[in-house]
Amino acid sequence: MRALGRAIAVTAAVLALQAAGCSSESPSEPGNAVSLDNHVQPVFDLNCLRGCHRSGGIASFLDLSPSRSWSSLVAVPAAYSPGTLVVPGDPAGSVLWLRVMGASAGSRMPMGGRPLGRADQSLIRYWIAEGAPDN
Repeated sequence: MRALGRAIAVTAAVLALQAAGCSSESPSEPGNAVSLDNHVQPVFDLNCLRGCHRSGGIASFLDLSPSRSWSSLVAVPAAYSPGTLVVPGDPAGSVLWLRVMGASAGSRMPMGGRPLGRADQSLIRYWIAEGAPDN
């Protein structure tokens, strides 16, 4: 059963990447990696910036605006949870991923909104797994 779950998760990630314009080739090849600017930032823009995670927002301590998201997330201690917001290469060790999935203490993100769709979740997870590059 566990193997089936992993197979489904991998298939969902590949489909999300294809829908986002990435090929199903090895992500380590140039041009196939998930990009913060092109893939993940649009998820933040639509789901995180509108009320909270922007300059002047109620959660502006974590500014996810395009010019600040990487420096606000990567290797930064979480403000209200133990751990680090994004641990490059380690989604399961990243507070951002745990909060998006609702798998940590505190509220699932986006707070008060609908959970992110599987495609958006996969993009965030894959970006972290690939080392959370500032690209």
